[in-house]
Amino acid sequence: MFNLCFYNFLHNFKQISDMCKSFEINLLIRNYILLIAVLITTLSPINSQNDYAIDDISEMTTVQYNATKHGEISRDSVFVFKYLTYRKFYNRMEEISKNIYLNQNGSIDRILVQKNKDTKPLQGKTYDASENLIEYWELVYNDYGDIITYKTYNHRNELLSFQKNEYNKDTTLKSRTTTYQKSNKIYKTEFQYNTNKEVLKESIYRADGTIRTIYTYKYDEEGRETYSHMSSSDSKAYNWSTSKYDKYGNLIEQIWHDEHDDAKHQISFEYVYDTKKNWITKKQYDDKKISFVWERKIKY
Repeated sequence: MFNLCFYNFLHNFKQISDMCKSFEINLLIRNYILLIAVLITTLSPINSQNDYAIDDISEMTTVQYNATKHGEISRDSVFVFKYLTYRKFYNRMEEISKNIYLNQNGSIDRILVQKNKDTKPLQGKTYDASENLIEYWELVYNDYGDIITYKTYNHRNELLSFQKNEYNKDTTLKSRTTTYQKSNKIYKTEFQYNTNKEVLKESIYRADGTIRTIYTYKYDEEGRETYSHMSSSDSKAYNWSTSKYDKYGNLIEQIWHDEHDDAKHQISFEYVYDTKKNWITKKQYDDKKISFVWERKIKY
């Protein structure tokens, strides 16, 4: 499937990114798939954290920049800063969101325009800097509002990939199967749940049907992921992680450990909230060093 860094570099992004790399998808396609995954992935509690109360928002502009490279920038000047990583625009009345991804020199790399209905993404198109169509994707939902198919096409309307989701009787996602047309390879992910419909086990298969990676999860009483364990034959960089959240449900700390239980990487976040408890400033720290900053202007 898509997160590149959309809102942040979180656990699901790492899973999807590693999966795409192992499937030997070319860089452009991989980045696009990672981007779409953040928009439509809803399984992980981290992805469903209280990033904002969408019903209250009529317009929102989000910008992100690399604080490691540029240092911290004042909120007053950041929205006109040239060297942003991306800009995102959301308008509830038009049900359109627009994401502009930028190169290091400030020039436009690509543009993603997403069409939504009742806050659900329906279609997205990716353009180059000259607004030439590169690729597009479409989603189809069932009567319960769950995604049943996700298709990506190139600018010639040729099918690139087809994803089919199967659900259990209780509407939880049973499996996700993706077929890539060029290679004709099929990749499958299966899910198992606890009585609270929280994912306990996620099994990712190679194209030959063998298991590549297994993730297992634990949650707190609020249904937020607090522990994850990865068992993989392809990578031993990280073995398990723990997560903590603030009172609004947003991730504030995630620590990754290796197979020897040694802490190897820590991601933490700081937030500034407005009066409606939506964050307007978000800072990411990698191993206690600031790395990325997001700023948002919200209109209610």
